[in-house]
Amino acid sequence: MTNEEWLEEAQELYPGWYKIIQRLDKHLNIIFANGYKIDQIKEKFGTLRFYWSAPEGAAHVDMKDARISVVNIEGESARTCMLCGEAARTRTDVSWHCTLCDDCFGKQYPNKKETMERYKITYVGYADNYLDVEAAYALIEKQMWVPGETLRIEREDILLEKEAE
Repeated sequence: MTNEEWLEEAQELYPGWYKIIQRLDKHLNIIFANGYKIDQIKEKFGTLRFYWSAPEGAAHVDMKDARISVVNIEGESARTCMLCGEAARTRTDVSWHCTLCDDCFGKQYPNKKETMERYKITYVGYADNYLDVEAAYALIEKQMWVPGETLRIEREDILLEKEAE
């Protein structure tokens, strides 16, 4: 794909991130006067990934500047809604990580947002083991967990442990 095709695809898939992608593209075209190649633009773990290749013989200082710019833009994507561009956070409480503002989250996942608001759940899970909202809701209904208590999950035998009061 050409750079233009990658940018068009990014605009369709990630309209909220498109402005930061455009800003990065302009910056990389300034750094590399002879152009650069976009290898891939995608979302991974809820944030933007921008893969690129420098032109043959690019200066070391230019390569360093470009890498820093890409890392900064990828970090900015973790705070920018991928759909509308408003301030957002990376959501780990859905089946796949995504960066959405509250409004877009509510539109994409209306049942999860309602459950989270009903039970005042702001974050569910820890480290790499995430408990989705439906599972949290089921635990609440079975009176096995009260939001606000610490919940520890051990994946092997799904041991649920409440923190002692």
